[in-house]
Amino acid sequence: MSEPTVEANLGTVECASYKPGHNLHWIPVLNKWRDEPRLPMTIRHITSNAFEITSEGKTEIVYNHNPSAVIRAIETANPNHFKKVGNTGAITIESNRGHAWLYFSNEPFIDCETPQPKYYDKYRYIDKEIERLEELATTLPTLEKRLGAKELSLKAQFIKRLQLENAHKTLMYVSGYKTVCSCGLLLDNIRRIDDAVGHITY
Repeated sequence: MSEPTVEANLGTVECASYKPGHNLHWIPVLNKWRDEPRLPMTIRHITSNAFEITSEGKTEIVYNHNPSAVIRAIETANPNHFKKVGNTGAITIESNRGHAWLYFSNEPFIDCETPQPKYYDKYRYIDKEIERLEELATTLPTLEKRLGAKELSLKAQFIKRLQLENAHKTLMYVSGYKTVCSCGLLLDNIRRIDDAVGHITY
């Protein structure tokens, strides 16, 4: 949610995760953590999605999935309105609109603002796909189906050779996908993939 309400996650990215560092679920916020102490704290941005939080003389490095939202909050909110919620990994930011929440992880991870490459698993796990097709080529009930599976197996072996050569060849019309790289990367959204990976020249 971009506008803090009485009990709201502060953030601007699409994310459905409630793991540490991502979103906060209302159950711990309104029930389990209701009586957790709200501790004075300071927070500063270090790099990427890493932040330094200091509270009660203890400093720790923590990570959030939406670093630009955290940075914006640091720049605009009253520093005295930041409160650490016990040892939960959560902090609240009080404003005239209520309380915004941020959730942090002690373990580093790639933030949700960074475009995540999507893969076509049959190419990503090519050895497993070749094994599956070879089995079908001997077990399918008709000769026509067995020959079809063998042809697909030969194509998969060709793709494996491209991968071993680090060729990154663009392949068309693969099981319904318009475009896929031989490494397994889906290329339907080229701009997004280029931002995230940038390993193919078009």
